[in-house]
Amino acid sequence: MRPEPRDLYARPEVLVAEAVDDYGIHTVIDTCLALIEGHDDYDLLAMPLTYLGGAAARGKLDRGELVSRGQDYWPRTWGVRGLGHAWLPYAADGVVAALADPHWRVRESAAKIVLRHGIRDAAPALVALIGDGEPRVQVAAIRASASVGGARHLDALASLGADDRAVGVARSAAVRELRRKVVGPTSG
Repeated sequence: MRPEPRDLYARPEVLVAEAVDDYGIHTVIDTCLALIEGHDDYDLLAMPLTYLGGAAARGKLDRGELVSRGQDYWPRTWGVRGLGHAWLPYAADGVVAALADPHWRVRESAAKIVLRHGIRDAAPALVALIGDGEPRVQVAAIRASASVGGARHLDALASLGADDRAVGVARSAAVRELRRKVVGPTSG
């Protein structure tokens, strides 16, 4: 196995596809899940972290310990994002757990993966994220809610103020989608 991907600057989907080719899909998914759970001994991972974080991972690792620099969320973020490109249903619980991560980048990425893979078990966790203090998390949670949510999400969206323009746009689209799902088509 190679100690690094061929091109550290390749797009994430290329890096993850290369990791799947080199290590197998289960190893890639299990590595992503270990990172989401907070595994931080990167030398003991079944594959190099650079297959998930590319050049950014190499740079951060070369600068030293991530926790002391307040950057320990990056590996968790890369783990979640990796599941956007390597997926088997057993990874769903890890994505749902990532929705409660203390760092907004991890929560945002997890909500995007919920949408991408239609993870219905994430629906309850998304209700809380609709009101997240970070607009990027809110937008991702709102979009995911439109896909996997129901009446509770519609209620949460109805009471949501939208100071941020992107949140307002996402809210409007999600309300339309959820009304169609929950109430049914309206006659016109």
